[in-house]
Order: sequence, then structure tokens, then C-alpha cells
Amino acid sequence: LPLYGRNADEQSKSYPKQQRVDTFSKELFNKHIIDFGCGEGEFLQAIKESLAFKSLTGVDAYIPPALHETEKIQFIPSSIIKFKTEKKYDIAFSDNVIEHISPDDLQEHLKSVNNSLVDKGKFIIIIPNRLFGPCDITRIIDNTFSGRVDAQGGHVNESTYGEKIENLKKACFSNFKTVLPSNKLRNLRLSARV
Repeated sequence: LPLYGRNADEQSKSYPKQQRVDTFSKELFNKHIIDFGCGEGEFLQAIKESLAFKSLTGVDAYIPPALHETEKIQFIPSSIIKFKTEKKYDIAFSDNVIEHISPDDLQEHLKSVNNSLVDKGKFIIIIPNRLFGPCDITRIIDNTFSGRVDAQGGHVNESTYGEKIENLKKACFSNFKTVLPSNKLRNLRLSARV
């Protein structure tokens, strides 16, 4: 059975992260981009195939060997907690990664992200909201019929958006915006206070 109602055949028709690229195309267009926790590079591959860019870099603790030879994308096997780079990027991206980082390591990670950005660079972050979770596998296999089993999977740092903004402020980020979960309004950016 497909997990979360996803159909593998539907995902294989295009790059799995193409919707993310479409949503953030105005921020990503013709930029130097770094993807923290890039996994197998689907997001960067989608950018490479559909959008003009200056450079693409993916960072993850493990980079599959097949990705080492990827043309036009640099993959760096490294911790994303204490990541240092001489190069500065216009955009840092993180898609469902921060909830897997220990709260004790979060500020160090956010400082690493901030240090990788040019002045006025942007950090695009996609995270689950603790108020609607936990969002890990525990909720699917909860056999207590209560629906209240604490997360026992990989999510060790779920938070509300307000809590995450406070964490980001401590790491010297500012000017928070959010997107609406609608394809028709995906280019609209609202103040995170909304």
C-alpha cells in the first residue's frame, strides 16, 4: 500500500521535488543554491532540468556514489550541523530536515546555514508543524486507537512555526515570510505573523 496515499507511478512521471521548484521559482531563478540535507538530490535535479541557476550544491551526511559524478551539481558529503564553506549562496534550502536535528544541535545548524548565505540571502525552510503532528510513521501505525502515541520515529524536533521563528531569530535570521498551501497562490508571500 502506498504510504500517505502516494502513488509511486505518479511520482516517477516527473522529478519528485518539481512542485517545490515551481512554488519557489521566483526565489530560485538564476541563483547560487545550497540544499542542506539534500538526500538523493531530487530538488537540485529538478532545478537543473527546469530553471536557470548559477550553481547548485547539495550537502548531506551520506551522498550516494552515483551522485558523485552528477553534471552541474556539486554534492558534498558532510555534517549539516557544523558545515563551513568559503563560498556564499543566495539561497539555502531545507525540506523536512530540521525536525530530524536534535534540539541541542539546532542553533549550531542554523548558524551554519546563515554563515553559508550572502548578505540578504534567503533560507527556504519546509517543516511540519507540531500542532498537526507528530508527522512521522508513528501516527500511521498507532495501534492504541487513541491517536495520541508520541512520535517514536525520526522526528526529534517538531515545533510550531512561531517556535521555529524564535529559533531562527536567535541565529540572526529576519524578515519571515510564508507561502499559502495553494497552487493558485503559490507566488504570494505573506508575513509569517499571519
